Amino acid sequence: MDTKDQDSSRINFLLDGEAVSLPGGSRSLLDALRYECGKTNVKDGCSPQGQCGCCTVLIDGQARVACVTALSRVNGKTVTTSVGLEGRDQLADAFLRHGASQCGFCTPGILARLEGLKNANREVDETAIRRALGAHLCKCTGWQSIVNAAKEYFGLDATSTDFGADKEEFPKSGTVTARATLEGPRKQVINHETVLGRFHFASDYFINEIPVGVFDDDGAVVVGENVADARRCAVQTSGRNSTIGYTYPVSLPASDTQEWAITLRTTFVEPGYLEPDAAFVNGETVIGPLENGGAFGGKRESTVIAAANELAEKNGGAAGFVWRREDVVERGHKRPPIALALRDDESGIVCIAKTPHSVGIEELAAAMRTRFPALDFQIQEVSGPPLSGSLRAGVLLEVMAARAALRAKNNGWKSGDEIEIEDPRGGRVRVRQSEEGLVAHVYAGRPLSEPTLRSYSFGALHQGLSLVRSEGIGIDETGRVVDRTIRSFGIASASQTPPLHVVIEEQDSDPVPVSDALFIASATLCWLEDGLVEKWPTRGANP
Repeated sequence: MDTKDQDSSRINFLLDGEAVSLPGGSRSLLDALRYECGKTNVKDGCSPQGQCGCCTVLIDGQARVACVTALSRVNGKTVTTSVGLEGRDQLADAFLRHGASQCGFCTPGILARLEGLKNANREVDETAIRRALGAHLCKCTGWQSIVNAAKEYFGLDATSTDFGADKEEFPKSGTVTARATLEGPRKQVINHETVLGRFHFASDYFINEIPVGVFDDDGAVVVGENVADARRCAVQTSGRNSTIGYTYPVSLPASDTQEWAITLRTTFVEPGYLEPDAAFVNGETVIGPLENGGAFGGKRESTVIAAANELAEKNGGAAGFVWRREDVVERGHKRPPIALALRDDESGIVCIAKTPHSVGIEELAAAMRTRFPALDFQIQEVSGPPLSGSLRAGVLLEVMAARAALRAKNNGWKSGDEIEIEDPRGGRVRVRQSEEGLVAHVYAGRPLSEPTLRSYSFGALHQGLSLVRSEGIGIDETGRVVDRTIRSFGIASASQTPPLHVVIEEQDSDPVPVSDALFIASATLCWLEDGLVEKWPTRGANP
């Protein structure tokens, strides 16, 4: 077959064991898989950036990112998605046993990556697994549960996870959902279908011919018959990394600077959730951006449902709306940057940023004043992307971390000592740095599902260390985000994350959440280990 003239030729390949023939033309393999072949298990987290790994498939047994692979490249080849993998059942079993999938958006691509690593016929160890995971982003699980599941799949020692039961037994779905909802706190479906990518997120409902809206570069709405069609009609420039260093928009009052025992200033960070905001509306049916996870509070103020509703009303039927990764970065709400200063008696000042289009900052400040009466909470208006007072432990983390760090410093804290934090919602944790990595003891009442509790614990530990040490995004002089790719967010990769260990302390009491406590404790510990550097991230910024 002559494949040079792609407009007139057909593209023939095997897809999960079945012969497929598609018209030629210029489009990505991802678009063809999702919108022509109905393979919604192949997820779109950042196309066409090729940086999140969600759309990873195997092409002749080798892992490739579908969103930057031209459809023409697979002519005469074999394409395998997560549901067609030879080891899919063993991988899914291992992921469930280890709690290695939460929202599940990233998981199908990771499964393909691991199967590709197996196909490479090279010796595999934990270092090779973590290196392979460098092509992916998973913000939920902290990598450790994924590494443990992969080690089981490759026949390596995975005893760093204490199953708390016979390894062959799966956690009951009800207990998994109960613990996930407690920690989330959004209800999550975690089962084989989720792991393999068959759970339908909002954007998976409008792959057929219904009106779908997207934004172009100027913020105008462009409508197509599906996502790929709408994006072809829109003028959209792919996001890039910048060379702008981080800004610290909030300043402390100039007076009393000699009285401060500890100070902290933070920058803008991107929540980094994997599923871009999307909504599907069909009459009374509304599928929104929070169908299988809370996105750390980053989607609570999303306008995507309203946009889908408006489009449905105009067209008198079903409609969808979806953001690109660039839209998520530009329009999505961020954690409020702060500037904080405490005296030895833990009194002091906390200044909270408020930008145009921010939501809930005054309410957040009021809640903090009630919780911490010895602190003067002030609001500073600055330029920048929209902020939200409802992102995970926003401001609460910084205040509690500063108080805990101050106490540790005054008590002669040294590297290796524990940090203990009580979760604002009831649990308690102890975290320390050891030669083996970060070690956490959690007191969460009845665990319900130990793999799920451990997975959420790993995720919270990772979020704390990543936030303190490496995360940030560049903002230009107008307040616009200029770092608009997954890799520019500074989120710690699997290779950059130390081994994480969680010990679940036995308690026969009502289950209580511990994720926020672990988030705070990990941040505090890493900040202390890094010398209480005044600015986060502590370990560098953009070049």
